[in-house]
Amino acid sequence: MLRDAGPEDAPALAALVAESYRTAFAEILEPEDLAQRDAAFFEGYFAQAWPFTRVMERGGEIAGFARMTGAHLDMLFVDARFHGQGLGAALLADAEARGARSLEAFAANLDARRFYEARGWVKTQDYERVFLDRLRVFVRYEKWS
Repeated sequence: MLRDAGPEDAPALAALVAESYRTAFAEILEPEDLAQRDAAFFEGYFAQAWPFTRVMERGGEIAGFARMTGAHLDMLFVDARFHGQGLGAALLADAEARGARSLEAFAANLDARRFYEARGWVKTQDYERVFLDRLRVFVRYEKWS
């Protein structure tokens, strides 16, 4: 089931994204930077971000989510236990239907990049920006239709 997130979802979202960060970015971010992005950090984040977040539930628990700001897809994560079940594609399709037209990813996050490219997103820019006090390489994707 796909639904809008509410403030009661902040703890579950925080746990999901903290684990997803550790898994997805283990080869990209330094251990001390990953440690900064723990469940407590994300619970505070989602206490404010929930109005912009849609969640996908399976069996009564949050299995994935997508967060948007305007037409920009800020985050899309699926719990590793639910990978390969089409949840990411469903969340992305929902975000696109709600107007998502841009996103960014770490340049080194090849799994995410393949996922978006397979669904028609086009890389439009390579750039560096400061993230967690370090200069990092990102890519911007856009989708027009």
